[in-house]
Amino acid sequence: MSIIRTTKRIRDALLETGVDLYHYNASKPTAAYAVWAEDGETTAGYGDNGKTEQTISGTVDYYTREEFDPMTDRIQEALNRLNGYGCTWSLDQVLFEEETNWIRFTWRWEVSGCLA
Repeated sequence: MSIIRTTKRIRDALLETGVDLYHYNASKPTAAYAVWAEDGETTAGYGDNGKTEQTISGTVDYYTREEFDPMTDRIQEALNRLNGYGCTWSLDQVLFEEETNWIRFTWRWEVSGCLA
């Protein structure tokens, strides 16, 4: 699978949740929203004088002001549906940002088999 198809799968799964979604950064949202991004290669396999496998990693950050926001469960369910595509994920952190009054959930994901 190519990097483009892989990242579009992540995007599409998140869009199915109904979350207000941005890639890389958000432009002044006023309601809850998520930002997702791929950030690099974590592992690779080599053979026959070239790269044979690639694992891409990234993050999903969800910002909300609602305590116990059900969207967090929908995001995790969407990431779980990607397990069949070689996607693993973990909830990396949950923070309250005092300057903005947003609660931020960060998930880290990895998808293996990303090579055209």
